[in-house]
This record gives sequence, C-alpha cells and structure tokens, in this order.
Amino acid sequence: GRHKSAPALVQAGVPRPVSLKLLADVLRGLLAEGVSIRGLGQILETLATEAAASTNAGVLIERVRLRLSRQLTYALAQSGSLALHTVDPLIEDALRDALPHKAEGYSAYSVLALPPDQARDIVDAVRRAMADDSGAKTVLVTQPDVRSHLRKLLESELPDVAVLSYPELASEVQVQRRTPVRIARSVG
Repeated sequence: GRHKSAPALVQAGVPRPVSLKLLADVLRGLLAEGVSIRGLGQILETLATEAAASTNAGVLIERVRLRLSRQLTYALAQSGSLALHTVDPLIEDALRDALPHKAEGYSAYSVLALPPDQARDIVDAVRRAMADDSGAKTVLVTQPDVRSHLRKLLESELPDVAVLSYPELASEVQVQRRTPVRIARSVG
C-alpha cells in the first residue's frame, strides 16, 4: 500500500487533519467520476494542506481535482487535443439559483433544489450536444462553483459524460469547441 511507499505523506495526511472516513469519502468521490487515484501522493498532499480550511468531502474533492488538472485533462484528450462543450451561462445560473444558501449548510455536494422540468431541460440540452460527438466521450466545461452539481444532475441518466471546470483545463492542451450546451428556447 501507499503507507509503505510514502509513509511520511500518509502520516501527514492521516489521521490528524484528515480522518480515514474523510479520506475514504474523497477517494470514493473521485472514483465515482472516473478520476484515477494512482497519484495518491498528490491527493494526500492536497488533503494535508487543504483539510485545515475545510473538512467537507465535496469541497476537498474539488480542490484535489484542481491539483490533478493535468491528469484530468490528458485522460480525456485525444492526441493532445480536447473536444469539449461549453455550458451556457443561463444553465450555470439556473444551477447556482438552485443551490441552498450558505446559511443552510451549503457544500459542494448539496442537493439541488431544481424544478424537475428545468432538470429535464438541462439533461436534454446535454443529450442534444452529445449528437455532435459521434461516439467519442462527451466532455463539458463549466464554472467551478457549479461543476459538481452539473455532474450530479447528469449522473443517473448520462453517467459517461465528463464535467470539467475551466481551471481544470491544462493550458497546453489544444481545445476543440463543440456544440455548446444550451436549453432550447420556445418561441411564444
């Protein structure tokens, strides 16, 4: 295990600032999104430095993802190029508006209070954009504050869609913009 190859990191990260339960929650959250945890050293370093500021697994998962941004980008890129769909700011605003307020115990994995028809419209918008991918992995990019919520919303119906935040994009990777994810507006 990692405790044999990097005992100082494990000792720095567990159990003082990070409980084993919190570490397990963070690792489980990363794996649920298909993020490799082979870079456990980087994950533990991030948790050791960030756990003083937050003990919320959702927040820590986002911080670890930022630290692993190159790994995340390259795992999704095809020969140095990443094809992705931007998410319309109106969708981002709808997600933001559906978040519980900080006073109500907000976390990066809080439940969205999104009306069912709005949630369905967002999932349908992603499905329409996916038609542009012709079988390739669908990758969305959105603002960091709504990334985990959009991923959670898509999880059950579109589990293979990857959702990155803008800061997670490695700067050296060439980006190919695909059809943006937009909600179809009805003409009335």
